[in-house]
Amino acid sequence: MADVFPENVTVIVYDPNFTPDEVSMIQDIVVRVTKVRIDKITISAKK
Repeated sequence: MADVFPENVTVIVYDPNFTPDEVSMIQDIVVRVTKVRIDKITISAKK
């Protein structure tokens, strides 16, 4: 699930075994698609 705004993006992943590599991959995709700076991206994992 993602909330996308011009100034920030929040991504919620429903996977308790989420890895740092997967976080990096999602950050890269979000930056490319939205042009939001990486420090304005929040990624969290939920069960």
